Amino acid sequence: MPIKRLNLKVGESKEVDSLLVRFENLKVERLRQRYSKIDNRCYRYESLSFDFEAVLEVDELGLIVRYGNLWHSLT
Repeated sequence: MPIKRLNLKVGESKEVDSLLVRFENLKVERLRQRYSKIDNRCYRYESLSFDFEAVLEVDELGLIVRYGNLWHSLT
């Protein structure tokens, strides 16, 4: 996950590139993203390519356990 590699401090943000594969036609697109560290367990994810953002909650290993209102871990 980019948030682990970015090694952000609380209050810091960084923009990264990723690839988005559209499954309907297998078209590959550049996806600009921004991650901001809110506190030691939460990050704000923003897509700079389209209108989407979510707060990501991580566990002590840095694995996402909650992805905004979309999903959460059952463990």
